[in-house]
Amino acid sequence: MLRMNNIVDGEVDMANQKYIELTESEKKKYLLKKGDILFNRTNSKELVGKTAVFKENVECTFASYLIRIKVNPDKVNPDYLNFLFNSPIGRTQIDLVSRQVSGQVNVNAQEMRNFIFPLPKLELQHKIASELLKMKSNQNNYLDLSVQNAEQAINDFQNSVIVE
Repeated sequence: MLRMNNIVDGEVDMANQKYIELTESEKKKYLLKKGDILFNRTNSKELVGKTAVFKENVECTFASYLIRIKVNPDKVNPDYLNFLFNSPIGRTQIDLVSRQVSGQVNVNAQEMRNFIFPLPKLELQHKIASELLKMKSNQNNYLDLSVQNAEQAINDFQNSVIVE
């Protein structure tokens, strides 16, 4: 079962899952399919509205405080829509409709349906999503490299300064 902490930086993080048993009828109703978007409907103001596209090859369901968005793949690229939700356009709309109840901020499915996003032709959505995914991959590679370089610099410094 995916929960809100499994949505990290616009992606599904498969770590720290909880496991449940589902009947066959529940599986038909609740199992995620590739391309489904998960939207965090309840959390703090900063975390409500986090989204990610499900792309895994495993049986997974989702917690009740997440909304599953099924898109028509003939009209909408899920990665494109995910980027929009996580963009200033999406964040502004989430902030406008979110309301605080018992210390938690909420956005419901009906409010989310009223969001307005630019939807160019599908071919352009694919191109935009592809470029953004490539940029994000490059960014992640540079972040990994910077962590490795920092660790190496610390090791080099310690080896040059510390005498045993």
